[in-house]
Order: sequence, then structure tokens, then C-alpha cells
Amino acid sequence: MLDTPYATHADFAHAAANLLALPSSSSTHNLLSDSHLIGSALSQWQWRTTHSINPSSGYLVRSTICLSSVQLPTDSPSVDDPQQSFPDMDETPDESVAITSPDLSRVSVNVVHHVVYSPTYQTPRFLLQAYSQGRPLTLQELVHHGLIFLPSSSTPLEPEATSLSTPVAFNGAAEFPLLASDEHPSTGEAVWALHPCHTVEVVREIMNDAKAESEPREQESTRGESEHWLRCWLMVVGTIINLRL
Repeated sequence: MLDTPYATHADFAHAAANLLALPSSSSTHNLLSDSHLIGSALSQWQWRTTHSINPSSGYLVRSTICLSSVQLPTDSPSVDDPQQSFPDMDETPDESVAITSPDLSRVSVNVVHHVVYSPTYQTPRFLLQAYSQGRPLTLQELVHHGLIFLPSSSTPLEPEATSLSTPVAFNGAAEFPLLASDEHPSTGEAVWALHPCHTVEVVREIMNDAKAESEPREQESTRGESEHWLRCWLMVVGTIINLRL
């Protein structure tokens, strides 16, 4: 059990509903939209109900399709070849790349982000699914496609470090302990799960600093604090998971 505003699933569902209800003109919404960690992804989240009688028993979900440019294997690749290209994540195809770089292969990656409630830790938990050609991506492929960030970086890896034809030194779970394979609590599907303890620790520090700075001000309501906590948590997740897709 962790120190969060969400003692029950209903508390989490209420905060999620308030977050999704923010109008586009809200300054809070703009704060998230302009964040280099969140991008414009907030408007893409939806609440998926898992029980027809109890609408609060659900979770947040967003889906997107990204195109990744992958270097095709060659018989004698040259590291110094100026024509050599590397993975480039974007949401719309760039026809000029395909013309000028015939050795590139465009790979479609289906990405699904989930925010579920963990009754054990009493906190949100982030889950990730990523598929290419019907096959789930490995942890190393998540890094190569820019879907997650290595612990030492808060931005996607530079192209020179992410070529699938020349992989970076990466030891899987040993080098990325925050992410582990798991099952979705509602669907039972295989997912990559972000451990909640580390993110909650960071959120707690940020929230404590914010409270210290606003001591002279009027205390926030429980509802407002719960919503603000979830926004802060998403920003922390954005330092590990690429939410700008």
C-alpha cells in the first residue's frame, strides 16, 4: 500500500473522470498539452468500463498507430555509409524518406497505453502493449522504436543509438528494472507493466514541494488534490514511457 489519494477504485475513477472532462481552454489542460513529456495525448485517453453495473470499475486507455523506419539488413553493411538511415518515429508517413532511402522499411507499430487501478498499492499503474505485424514487441524493440526511454534519458534515444541493424548495448530487464512483463488485470492480455513504487515516490516528492510552496494559500479540496496528483503522475510516467506518440 502506497501513500496516494486513491483508497478505492472509485476514488481513482473520479479523478480520471475529472481529468478527461477538462475543457480544451482550461489552463490545466494546456499545461499538459504543452508539456514535452505528455504532448497532446491527454485528449486521446478514454475511460473503458469493465462492469456494466459499476461504471467506476474501469480504466483509462489510449491507442495509436506509429510508423517506424527500420534499416533493412544488407550483406555488407557499412557504418560509415552516409546513406545509412535509422529508426524515426512519427505519426504520418514521410514519402520523401521512402524515395531517398530505398533501404528503409516502414514498420507499423500498434501501441496501446493503459492506466489501471492497483488495489494492492492503492495507486494507478501504467501498462503498455505494442505490436508489429501481429507480434508483441520485446523490451529491446520498445527501446529501439522509441516507445520507452532508458533510465538515463528523459528523451528518445538519438538515431545513432537506435538502429535495429546495429543495436545498442542493452541487457534487457537487468538494465531496465522499472518495466516487467505482466497480465492486464481486466483482460488477461500480456502487457509491459511499470512498477508503481518508483513513480509514486517521485510524485510524492513533487506534491510535497508544491504544498510547501502554497502554504499561505487556501488548501486544495480533496477532489482537486486527487486530480492534480493524477496529472502529476502522468507527467512522471512520461519520463519513462513515450506519451507523445
